[in-house]
Amino acid sequence: MMKDVMVDLETLDTEADAVILSIGACYFDPIKGHIGEVFDRVVDVDTCLKKNMKISASALNFWLKNPKAAEAVFGDEVSKVSLTKALASFFAFLKYESGDRLGKVRLWANDPSFDKSMITYSARACGVQYPLDFWNTRCVRTVLGFLPPVLFKRWKEDNPRQGYHQASYDAIYQAQYVSYVLRELGCEELF
Repeated sequence: MMKDVMVDLETLDTEADAVILSIGACYFDPIKGHIGEVFDRVVDVDTCLKKNMKISASALNFWLKNPKAAEAVFGDEVSKVSLTKALASFFAFLKYESGDRLGKVRLWANDPSFDKSMITYSARACGVQYPLDFWNTRCVRTVLGFLPPVLFKRWKEDNPRQGYHQASYDAIYQAQYVSYVLRELGCEELF
């Protein structure tokens, strides 16, 4: 059973109280590189605004200048769910896939101070308990810092990104390059 989860958010600001557009995640084996179950939810922006969450002009401009990425999160009216429902589904995904061993789940993010802080803030705003231990968070950028840039550049050239700024695709891509870096470093297990 996998215990590592990569998460990615698409948002309308960079602060903890940002409107969340989508939540994407995947279980993965950071040593072998296997990708497990994938989670993807598009959030109804109105439900975030009702919780007094924020939109920044710079983030809104980013989405306006990236119409393909914006279409994935703004254009899917059918599958949008409330923020509360998205969080509850995400936490249920963590619990179900981990076999009720939430204390063992390691949550990875490109920058945990971004993704995890937004998830915990949103959970509090929605009255949903954040289920993971604070000490079991992992940072993608820290792992990347151990690899010579030329090797990472080569990997990215050989593994083009798909679904740019779609949360679940970004989570999968981040999991793949963490696995690559750990294999390059000769890691055989993680604590």
